[in-house]
Amino acid sequence: MITIYAGIKKQGTILLNDWFFDSFTFSKVLYDETLKKVISEVEGVEFADPLFISKFNDMPIDLTHLSTGCKTLVNILVFPEKIFSVDECGSNVLKQVYSLKGDYSIYCNTFDGTGCYEIENDYHVITPFGEKDFLCCMDISTFMYEMEKYGAIGEMEASL
Repeated sequence: MITIYAGIKKQGTILLNDWFFDSFTFSKVLYDETLKKVISEVEGVEFADPLFISKFNDMPIDLTHLSTGCKTLVNILVFPEKIFSVDECGSNVLKQVYSLKGDYSIYCNTFDGTGCYEIENDYHVITPFGEKDFLCCMDISTFMYEMEKYGAIGEMEASL
C-alpha cells in the first residue's frame, strides 16, 4: 500500500533526495542491474560502466548528476521503509512512483492532481484534515474528486 502524506510531514521525512542518494543509495546502484534499468528508462541513458552514464553528447557523467526525480525514485525502491518527498519529481517520475507495487510512503507538499497517473496499488492518504483509504487503479483526477468531496483539497488550499 502506498501511504501519501499530503501537506503533512511525518518526522523522518527525507526532503533532500539528492543528498540522500549521494550519501546512502549511490553505492547500492553500482552493481544492481534492476536499478540501472530504472535509471536508464527514466533518464534515457546507457551505462558506460558502473560509475558513469552517457547522457550529454555521449560524454560520461557520474551518477551524482542524475535528476532529482530519478534519484527520488531509486531512493524509494532501495529504502521503501522511509518517507521521501516527491515535490521535485517531474511527471515522468511521478507516473512511475504511482505505479510501483509494494508498501512505501511518499510526501508531497501540494498534490494538485495534474496529469493522469494510474495508481496501481491500494493507497492511504494522510492530510492535515484527515485520512482516507482508496482502492487501486483510481486515476488522479478521480482521486482529486474524492479528496474534494472528502473536504481536504479546499481546506488544504485555503491553509496555504
